[in-house]
Amino acid sequence: MIADESQVLDIGRMSDLLKNHDKVGLLNYIKEMLQNWTDNKTLNEHCLYLVKQEILQATYAYLLQVGIQASQLFCDETSVNLQNKASQSALDMLRWANYLFERSYAYEEEIAKTGTLIQRINNYVHEHYQENIGRNDLAEVLYLAPEYLAKLFRKKTGKYLRDYIGEYRIERAKELLRNPEVRISDVASSVGIDNYPYFSTLFKKYTGLSPNEFRQKFQ
Repeated sequence: MIADESQVLDIGRMSDLLKNHDKVGLLNYIKEMLQNWTDNKTLNEHCLYLVKQEILQATYAYLLQVGIQASQLFCDETSVNLQNKASQSALDMLRWANYLFERSYAYEEEIAKTGTLIQRINNYVHEHYQENIGRNDLAEVLYLAPEYLAKLFRKKTGKYLRDYIGEYRIERAKELLRNPEVRISDVASSVGIDNYPYFSTLFKKYTGLSPNEFRQKFQ
């Protein structure tokens, strides 16, 4: 294989190594290919660029299979800097590849700890319930595909994510309604719901009472 071929790495082999979590095997394979081109004096910037693109292709495809949004996971400053330098030399390529694989597997492992993931979702909802949030916002924060996030949350909690957000907002609304100094008309916006009729409908769904009935009962 020479450096100016349109495909420089064996994507199938890369995919298998990624699935097996064989980071050492991945790095050794890339190192071996880079050394071959160096020995043949065919390693150049174009070759390194192709190598980088194919590593990204294989890694992103793998992460997509496990529900992780790679484009979000690797948008931080460190990731961007290492990726930009990867085409400068074989050493920079290996340094970036090592970081890419290491972070991919570490985040996959973190996601696998469902208790930790559910707690992170809960924390985010508790901190941002006053904002217009949904599964897309949570998915972006957690670097996950929205469909995967919603399915995982449903599987582990027995609840739809939208229902959990709605329930939490109503719990906060109940606290506000117990305070006679807070106007009922202000409660909806205070818990992140701009449409009062919708808020009233949602409140009655979870409590069996309208916001006004709830206040009268608990005063």
